[in-house]
Amino acid sequence: MPETRKRGFLDGIFERIFGSIRQRIEREIQAYLRKIAMMLLLIIVGVVLVAAGLIYISRGIIAYLETIMPASLAWGIVGLVIVLIGIILLLVVFIRLRRH
Repeated sequence: MPETRKRGFLDGIFERIFGSIRQRIEREIQAYLRKIAMMLLLIIVGVVLVAAGLIYISRGIIAYLETIMPASLAWGIVGLVIVLIGIILLLVVFIRLRRH
């Protein structure tokens, strides 16, 4: 009978220890997930704002180029420049990812 009491006593101690460790881990994980969610939200907002800005800048450049060349050529030049900028940015990101 005394061994059963010791076993129950130790089980209670272990449950408290592991319970507090588990709570601490859960709090840390929740804090980490909140940080990730906030970063993703900021990234999404940033991408939307950059895309909107790029659209307005591109439209302005096209309007200017249409005064000195045909509209289709102006659209083609601006589209090509945007594609080249996108490719350069992707290459920079891929190179940095391979280094880490």
